Amino acid sequence: MITKVKQEEQVKYLSESMKKAKAGFLVNFQGLSVQQITEMRKDLRNKGLADMKVCRNTLIRKALSAWPEAKEHVGSQLTGSNAFILAFEDPSRVAKILYDYVKKTEVLQIKAGVLEGKGIGIQDIKTLATLPSMEVLRAQLLSMLSAPMSQLLSVFSAVPQGLLRVFDAYKDKGK
Repeated sequence: MITKVKQEEQVKYLSESMKKAKAGFLVNFQGLSVQQITEMRKDLRNKGLADMKVCRNTLIRKALSAWPEAKEHVGSQLTGSNAFILAFEDPSRVAKILYDYVKKTEVLQIKAGVLEGKGIGIQDIKTLATLPSMEVLRAQLLSMLSAPMSQLLSVFSAVPQGLLRVFDAYKDKGK
């Protein structure tokens, strides 16, 4: 039995964490073994990406006051054995890890999510999981930005090269 003080501490921790988090995911972990839950928790925490908190649905509902826009969306999904995963760094990487566990265990269910304070559905979470990583997106953006510059450089260098070819042909013609 959890005491009233412990409940208040959990609600306070969840509320403060929700304010700091970039995203949150509500998952149903019923049917997972303790080993699988521990492994998933370690994967999320070791990479410094997220924190997985298992607590009563009523406590999650109280803590959702930190995200009033998402309270209605996530609050309606609070039935059964749930865990709330708070993503502090890259929400897309956390969504990818969760979807990997959904595929691997075939028991874990992602029920709802919150991104930047707004409720998102399962399809949105799946889309988030399929996005390329931030590093890949930066590399793609850099290549898109550098392509016009390299083409412009080749255009600018074409005129002097053409002029050099004319002089070279004129020199060869003179012999």
